[in-house]
Amino acid sequence: MSGRARLLGPVVAVLATVVAIVPSLVGGRAADGVGMAGQRAGTCHDLLEIEEQYAVSDARPPVPCAATHLAETMALKRLPARLADSAERPSLERLQLLAPGLSCGYADVVRYLGSDPLDPHWFVTTEVRFPSAAAWAKGERRFRCDVVGSRRDSDGRPTRRGSLRKIMETPTSAAVRPCLLEGSIVPCDLPHDSEVVAGEGPPVGGGAPRAEFEDSCPIAVSAFVGGKLPAGTAAAVTDLVPGHAYCVLRLPPAAGPQRGTRAVQAKGGGS
Repeated sequence: MSGRARLLGPVVAVLATVVAIVPSLVGGRAADGVGMAGQRAGTCHDLLEIEEQYAVSDARPPVPCAATHLAETMALKRLPARLADSAERPSLERLQLLAPGLSCGYADVVRYLGSDPLDPHWFVTTEVRFPSAAAWAKGERRFRCDVVGSRRDSDGRPTRRGSLRKIMETPTSAAVRPCLLEGSIVPCDLPHDSEVVAGEGPPVGGGAPRAEFEDSCPIAVSAFVGGKLPAGTAAAVTDLVPGHAYCVLRLPPAAGPQRGTRAVQAKGGGS
């Protein structure tokens, strides 16, 4: 089995856990809502008032993705029959309970962003938006599966501009790639001294599996950069979180913290 293949399964599990890619419902207040008929994958959304963050449906129309926004729609999906068969929209409490069971999660983000175990994404989560009560009464039975950036400015406002669709194929993916600065996770568009390539492997003391993971790390890093490692860099295994080993690309210490990603996948051009 190749080093790349050995890393795939554990990586998916830990990224799904650490990044918390779990569909969630924003709050509990109803809004008049915006119809879903004209919305589609690639539509972006912003919430300007605190009340909107406690609603289950949007009260304002989409915004251009080039503007600062909170969320981006990855897909519109049919509600399951147990929900769709209801003549009236279920109560907010029931929607809150049912939202985590809807199909909107890690796999959707992987497809939309273009990430994979050797090109992991970070700093995003998912969110479900439901039809308004009025739209429900007219027969709308789809829900929106959105990807939401987790980064905020000092005022709590989102910082995301531009679409996340296939972003991993561009240099701007540094904003959603995990890097390290003195052992702490930071976005790769900020200063860092290492770039996370893959994980999770056995912790220190893991015996033969740990040794196998460490042996596979240079293979994974070579695949990540597309061949020979850049001068002064090195593949290394670090226990970033107790019990969670990660394969990283360490940058030359003499160069100091750097910005950007070294992923070969991200060399396809800008967005």
